[in-house]
Amino acid sequence: MREITLGRRQAQDDLECLEEEELSDLLEEMAGYIGWRIIYFNSLEDIVSYAIAENITDDAIQDDRMSVFLAEMTYSGKCRVLINLYGQIIEYCDVKYTVEDLTELEKLLVECGKRRNEYAHANWIDLRARGHPLKGPLSRDRLPR
Repeated sequence: MREITLGRRQAQDDLECLEEEELSDLLEEMAGYIGWRIIYFNSLEDIVSYAIAENITDDAIQDDRMSVFLAEMTYSGKCRVLINLYGQIIEYCDVKYTVEDLTELEKLLVECGKRRNEYAHANWIDLRARGHPLKGPLSRDRLPR
């Protein structure tokens, strides 16, 4: 899957001429890509949760309790916990990872969350009327000026 960047004028020109059926077909085609992004993101969130649980306990009973606790946390909260745990591991254990590696991981996790939210919360239905969603990857503030 690749990301496509359209200039504002190109997006408006391409989308203004769409009839209702064409818009529906375009949205139908895009829905699969958007859905897969959400699925991949949810998998990433599950991996973050798993890494937290594995670093805190290896007791099966505690794992069930940890799952209840993690289910109530947001993605960003889980990321902060994971980064803090990894930071302690880097500081107190003999591991090959550095604080710089941890900083890079944190940036990637934050960027994944931002991109997921852009796609999940974009106003895709108004695509034709505005030439871009109100928010998201093709929103007006993301388009080149």
